[in-house]
Amino acid sequence: MFFKGFIFRDILKMGINILGYPIKEGRISSFFGDKLVMGSYVYRTLPILIAISYLENFKRGNFLRFFLICMATCLVFFSGERTSLFYFIMTVLLYLILLPSKKQFLLFIGALTILFSLLSFSKPSTIDRVFKHTLYQFNENKGYWFSERHEMHFITAYRMFSDNKF
Repeated sequence: MFFKGFIFRDILKMGINILGYPIKEGRISSFFGDKLVMGSYVYRTLPILIAISYLENFKRGNFLRFFLICMATCLVFFSGERTSLFYFIMTVLLYLILLPSKKQFLLFIGALTILFSLLSFSKPSTIDRVFKHTLYQFNENKGYWFSERHEMHFITAYRMFSDNKF
């Protein structure tokens, strides 16, 4: 079999993803080619899929939801999108808070912790991008809350609003 013993890390070393698209900056784009939006697509689709699994009352609905969340975790993590990862974590935390049983909550938290640990060891460049690069960007802004361009955009918008409130 072609995929026997084929590790995801080996795909990253080859410089292409499973579909043959080149991997840019160590980030996976999947079907989207040059556009690095896979993580955003996955985290926005996940709540819809979870809702469908509740509405359809699948026999093994808990397993299906667990599988969906684990797959989405991997996809969002390997996409390398910082905003998508943040929103994804918030979405999963909200879902976990709304779980009816404590046993399911602990199972999900334990499994996701192990999964994030394994993912971070398999691809440390994403951890560098998500945490270290973000902290670097915050420290680089020298007195600005956001980047200089974002701050100037906000100030201009505020002045426009102040000049003409209606």
